[in-house]
Order: sequence, then structure tokens, then C-alpha cells
Amino acid sequence: MTARTPIPLTADRLAELMPAGATTLVSGCSCASDLLADLVEQAGEALGATTFTGIAVPGLNRRTLLADGAATRRETFFMTPELAALPDRVTLLPLNYAQIAARYRAALPTAVLFSATPPDAAGRCHLGPTVDFLPDLWTRIPVRIAHLN
Repeated sequence: MTARTPIPLTADRLAELMPAGATTLVSGCSCASDLLADLVEQAGEALGATTFTGIAVPGLNRRTLLADGAATRRETFFMTPELAALPDRVTLLPLNYAQIAARYRAALPTAVLFSATPPDAAGRCHLGPTVDFLPDLWTRIPVRIAHLN
């Protein structure tokens, strides 16, 4: 395993790292990162036509990841009031978890934004209590950006 030094992330750096027009899986549920949401919203137009996809839980995940004036979109499998308020930029796909996993295998996200613990002595990070689909897709997603928390 190759050790890597964490790199501080800014909104500009996030926009540089994200593939143009990416479909980006974002951690949701109890593993959502307000820091990453802040950076996405600050990056705004610099992210281009990025689509953010993932599980948003009503009452828990209140961030939309959609900056005013940006071309970003959101794909969700459960509707939150905050996302429902942006119908022109949000796509609801009412799928069960098996169908969501199949969708991600067939149309692989090109990036992922997620939370993880800092590396332990062996260099391993823990992804938290709700990782949904990330372990199954990990090796195939080329751009992986973590909030080490």
C-alpha cells in the first residue's frame, strides 16, 4: 500500500479535481459531510454540468449540493423537502437498494465525495456507519475525494 499525504481542499481545488460533467456519488445519510457540501456550493459554476447522486434522507440530509446559478444537478432516490423545492434541477428515481446498486454498476459514477476517518497505523480509513454502495464501486471510481473527519 502506498501512503498518501492528505491535501487540504478548497472550492477551487475541488473544481480542478472533479471530471468535467461528472456523475458524482456523494455520501449521504449519517455520513454526509457539511464541509464537502460547503465546498461544492462554493465551487458552483466551476463544476459545470456535474450531477450529484446518492441517498438523501428526509429530515437528516438538508443540503442540496446545488449552488445558485450553477449548472449542477441532483439525482436522488428519496425526496427531501429541500430537493423538492428545486424541481428543475432534481431527478427523483424511486428505486430500491438492489435497483440503485444495479444502476451504479451499469452507469458508474466518475467521482465520489465521502467522509472517512483519518488513516490508522496500517493506512486504512473507516468509511463510517452508512456507506451504501461505495465498497462495491470503490476500485472502479477513478476520482475519490474524502473528508477525513
